[in-house]
This record gives sequence, structure tokens and C-alpha cells, in this order.
Amino acid sequence: MKKLCISLCAAAMFAGCTTMISTVKPKDPADPVKGYVYGQFYQNNKIQTSMRLVVKNVETGKTDTIYMNLKQFFSEPEHYGVHAMLPGKYQIVSLSISYSETQGQKKLSLDTEKPFTHPVMSQPFEVKAGEKVYIGDFIASSEKVGNAISWSLNTAYTYADTTKEINVKYPNIASLPSREVFVLNKTK
Repeated sequence: MKKLCISLCAAAMFAGCTTMISTVKPKDPADPVKGYVYGQFYQNNKIQTSMRLVVKNVETGKTDTIYMNLKQFFSEPEHYGVHAMLPGKYQIVSLSISYSETQGQKKLSLDTEKPFTHPVMSQPFEVKAGEKVYIGDFIASSEKVGNAISWSLNTAYTYADTTKEINVKYPNIASLPSREVFVLNKTK
């Protein structure tokens, strides 16, 4: 199973013009020329898929990918993620999925993308060097019923709780200023 996921991730990354955004490990030193996008990014699947958020640089048109962590492959129960990005204006544009399975002589596969149309979280946001930007919590799910695959993305916005966890788990970027780019469920 693990080889299938790695193969799917590699194939998806090299098949298109998207690249993978640099995932930061908890002990990595802070890079002063980059900004950091953070939140929860994970899959809660009943089947083995590769799911990704596609993020576009609004100024250059270049797209990058944030992979959704697979719950069953990571020993830590939390699903917090930090991604290093060059300064610029970005937008989450879609969620993509890859799935492949062989049943005897028959191969089932899926490689598709859905536009990300959240009324607030699909708006452009700015990444600045030397700061952390909270973009939300993203929980992807998929399941197979017969030969059909259904998949979806749920979003949440827990800025204070996620920022607290990120600052504990990523001590080298904890002192960087953080900000939320989308203000949800708040009245003026």
C-alpha cells in the first residue's frame, strides 16, 4: 500500500506542471527569505488515494501542490503542516485526487481535479518573508462504493488552536509573527 501511495504521488507531481511546496520538518531552521503557510492538511480515507491542494501564484501563474498527509502513514496523531513558500500572492484553486487499483485483469484509475470554491478561503492571500500565514484546516476524504469513488474536502478555521500547536511542534519558526489571512465566522 505504501508503495502505491508513493508511486501515485510521484506520478502526479511529474505528470503536470505543478511542483510540490516545500514541507517543513519540525526541527528545520527558519529560512529568512521565505514565508510559511500552515494549517491542518490531512486525509481521512476509507481507500488509498493521493489528494492534494493546488495553490497558484496569482502574479506568476505557477501552481504548486500541498499534499494531504495520509492518516495511516504518519505515526503522529496530529495533522499539522507547515510549508515554506517564496513571498507572493497565492490562491487555493483546486483539490486533486489520484487513485489506481488492479482487480485481476482490470485496472481502475482516477486522476482528476475539482475547483476549490469556498466563498472566503478561495480568495487570494499574501505570503511575506519571515512570517507565518494560517490558511485554514483542510480534511479530505474519499471512499469507494462499487466502481465509483466519492471524494470531498471539509474545511475548518481554528486559528488560535492551530497556531498554538504549530508553535510547540515547530520551535524554530515559533518566534516568527503569525497572521490569519481569512476571517471566518466573525462579525464586524
